[in-house]
Amino acid sequence: MASVKIAFQQRVRSISFDRILPSKMLSAAVTESAKYKRIAASILEVGLVEPLILAQARSGDAFTLLDGHVRLAVLKEQGAVEARCIVAKDDEAFTYNKRVNRLQPIQEHYMIVRAIERGVSVRQADCP
Repeated sequence: MASVKIAFQQRVRSISFDRILPSKMLSAAVTESAKYKRIAASILEVGLVEPLILAQARSGDAFTLLDGHVRLAVLKEQGAVEARCIVAKDDEAFTYNKRVNRLQPIQEHYMIVRAIERGVSVRQADCP
């Protein structure tokens, strides 16, 4: 049987934004979209559910952001200075999105129920 190599460090780390290098810039259309506003409302009410995904940069102690550009922008906008992150052991920038497990409907349902249990109103959860 072949062994499977773990692609990410096994612990979630808190990393300062000054060490995170985004791999793309968000357009005004993205930051004004309903999806962006929903993510911002979710982070404000529930906190960061899905950690940012990073790869160690080739030099220094910086990290390249592979996934979570919207979450990073929202966190900065809300005044945060660091976030929970998962760090890839290898630079997976070209293949990462093929390996992402997208949120399943049952997981989304669970997150909404959990937010409502924590006091988020149904009206807030349904914001545009």
